[in-house]
Amino acid sequence: MGVVEDPTTTYFVYPGLSVVYTKQGSTVKKNVYASGPLVGRVVGSTTSYYHKGALGSTRAVTDSAGAIAGATQYKPFGIEYGTTRSGASKLLAKMHDADK
Repeated sequence: MGVVEDPTTTYFVYPGLSVVYTKQGSTVKKNVYASGPLVGRVVGSTTSYYHKGALGSTRAVTDSAGAIAGATQYKPFGIEYGTTRSGASKLLAKMHDADK
């Protein structure tokens, strides 16, 4: 599937309901899933790992060295607090929205 916005075309590969591959210009993103949930993403030569809480929300994103790139905590009903982010780790709680 492809989407054209302005002069850039973005291509998405869906083997089911989840995006596994995105190409926008020369930037390629590969998502890694383990029995359903997203556990990692590779963008170029950079790998990020997603760590889930007991209810399935992404609680932390780490890089390949294990350093925390972002973390968040949740109050009841999903309200975020204590969120820290660095770089491109904006997809903590809303990881699927970041690809749209």
